[in-house]
Amino acid sequence: MTVADSLKKWLRGNTDVKLITKCSTDFLEATTDSLGIYKQPSDDVTTFIDGSKEVTSYYFMLVRQSAKIEKERLSNIDFMERFESWVDAQNLAGNFPSGIGCENIAVANTHYMQEMDTDGAVYQISLAVTYFR
Repeated sequence: MTVADSLKKWLRGNTDVKLITKCSTDFLEATTDSLGIYKQPSDDVTTFIDGSKEVTSYYFMLVRQSAKIEKERLSNIDFMERFESWVDAQNLAGNFPSGIGCENIAVANTHYMQEMDTDGAVYQISLAVTYFR
């Protein structure tokens, strides 16, 4: 199982994310209520004497949501803030993505609106996933 697969399955544990029907890897659908997971091009790696490695990989989570009116944009911000709190709570509870030896997951960069068009807006957050390899 890849880290991205494990992360997508773990994200489905969030009740808000569960409502998003389209969840892709390295792709974001052009329709609202879609989610994409993108690997960032850098890892932090610590190599131990026995050859094992602790790796922190960074992933963008992009969400496209309707944002035509103020009420929708405020709802989107609320969604992202609740998601950040959920990630923190999962980390504290030790509820990590499975199958990859994950030992920590955290919000690396808080959410923000990346772009907006006539149909909606794309919000982005960055997650740090630490695991042993």
